[in-house]
Amino acid sequence: MAGELDLHGVVKPLTCRAGLSLSRDGVLTIVADFPVRLSDHAIPRPGFLTMKLADEQRVSLRLEARPAGAGAP
Repeated sequence: MAGELDLHGVVKPLTCRAGLSLSRDGVLTIVADFPVRLSDHAIPRPGFLTMKLADEQRVSLRLEARPAGAGAP
């Protein structure tokens, strides 16, 4: 998939692979993961004492789209 990631007020292009599946009850599921560099979005690296998060973090997502009128699980 391709688009833009707007994070912390900074918009960057984003391209990543995504998996799609459609269940028998009509639920469309989309899963993806991609790296995000904190420095690209002007996000200070949080740290505790001498330990700091890496600049590059992995973001994983799972989206579900249900047919109209279908209840949440």
